[in-house]
Amino acid sequence: MNVTNDEFDPASDEDAYTAWLIRQVQASLDDPRPSIPDEVSRALMADKRARLKQKVDQRR
Repeated sequence: MNVTNDEFDPASDEDAYTAWLIRQVQASLDDPRPSIPDEVSRALMADKRARLKQKVDQRR
């Protein structure tokens, strides 16, 4: 893709990203559900990665 300066404005992209990030952080702060301890989160993600890896390995 050939992009000229007229078609791409890094400053507006940065502003859009910053606005999105602020909304995401605020949504997380406003979420009434209890927080998950880091160790629990890491264990859940490790389990998910292992299950996904197993699926990929079975397809080979």
